[in-house]
Parts: sequence; C-alpha cells; structure tokens
Amino acid sequence: MKQLQEKLKKLCDEFYGDATIVVKDLQTQEKTDIRGDERFYVASIIKMWFLWLFFMKEQRGELKLDDPVTLDIDPNVVNMGITELMHPGLEWTYSDLLALMVVLSDNHCTNKIIDTLTMDAINAEMDRLGCRDTKVTKKMNAGTYNWSTGNDVADIMERFMTSGELNEKNRKLALYWMENQRYNTKLPVPMKADEDGERVIFRHKTGEIYHAECDAGIMTVPSSGKDIVIVCMTKNLKANIDGIRFQNEVGKIVYEYYTKGEQQ
Repeated sequence: MKQLQEKLKKLCDEFYGDATIVVKDLQTQEKTDIRGDERFYVASIIKMWFLWLFFMKEQRGELKLDDPVTLDIDPNVVNMGITELMHPGLEWTYSDLLALMVVLSDNHCTNKIIDTLTMDAINAEMDRLGCRDTKVTKKMNAGTYNWSTGNDVADIMERFMTSGELNEKNRKLALYWMENQRYNTKLPVPMKADEDGERVIFRHKTGEIYHAECDAGIMTVPSSGKDIVIVCMTKNLKANIDGIRFQNEVGKIVYEYYTKGEQQ
C-alpha cells in the first residue's frame, strides 16, 4: 500500500483545505490512513450509526422494521429528502424511514429515528463499538456539526460488510440501500468498471455542511473479489465544490490502484 499512501498524501499536501482519508482492504486487512484519528465534521454519515443501532434493536425484538409510523414535519429543518412534499399524516414504516435516511439523507426521517432510539442510546452504542471519537449531540439540520474520525467511520462501514452481530437480512438491506445512494458526485464519480469490464460497485453514504464535504463506503471490485472501505472527510473549505473535486481525485486514485493492478 506504500504507493497508494504516497499518492494520497501528495494529494492532501497540495490541497488547501483539511482532509482525512482511510482506505482498508477487507480481505487482507491492509490499511492506510491520513489523519485517521483526527476529528472532522461527519455530517450525514453519522446516520449509519443510527441504522446500525436500529438493526441491533430489531434483532433483539425491541423494534420492528414494518411497524407503522407517522412523521411530524418541522418547517425549521432543512431537508434534502422528500418527506415534506408528501401528504400530511401519511403512514410510513420504520423501514421506509431508514431507506430514505440512507438513500436521500432525509432529515425528517432521521430525526424520527433519533427520537425512537434516543441520543443517549446512540452514544452508548458508539462507545460499545469503540467509536469514542464519534458523538451525536443534535438532531439533524443544516447547522448540525456532529463529529467523527476517519477511522471510526471506516469501522462502522466495515461492520455493515462483515460483522457477525448483523444478521444477513439486515446486512443485505443496508448494503442495498447504500448501493442505491442518490448522491453520487464525490468518491464514485471515476468508478466505472474493473479490468474485466464488470461494473465496480460503491455502496456508500455521503454528507455535507457548510465548508465540509464527506463520503464513505465500500468499493467492490468483481474481478478480484476485493471489498475496499474508503473514507474521505474534509473541512475548512473556501467553497464546497472544492471538497467535491478533491473527493473525485481521491476516488480516482483508489479506484485505479485496485483496478489497474497497481497494488501488485
């Protein structure tokens, strides 16, 4: 991984903003990280811990994915999703809310999930998982500045892919939602096909707030059978588009490393 580390470090050194990058090969357990233990704005990627805890409670019989639920739409919440456009009083299921939380990053759905789980329980689960540099302190809105580290984000992504705590039904559901992520302008832009012409899959969750852009997920390369966790979070941007372009470059470097035989 030395060549990959060097390319990513050079990219970070030439970038005016701050960035953390973590890349981990889940088959070999090789990992490279740049500023992986430094706290960054995690934005909506923090929603992956909410999904994890809901699944843990569902598996213990404390919650059900198909239970009906209604949403209270708060007009003060800035939302990138769709629920405020729907008919008032519409009945959803928790599965619907979780899907919209991941795929469209809907904040109304997310805040209902936070209310259901409670912040104390979410933070306790983060501690149990060893993600002690990750905390949720506020419900989701445009100015929500929750924090995490590149290594903590890499940990939760790996758990969705490999953890024995997660049953196969919920693992497949999480990965299906992540694969159908609707915001794909960052890390996955250069990810097309592997050397055999098969589509490279990137299952991921994005996030953004003012002056910070985030993306994290698992890249699957069919020709090699490799699953690669990739995390990139930025902060102190002059303009958010700069963070998006930076993540395009990160995605390109990692994609080419694992599809062009550079890791050999």
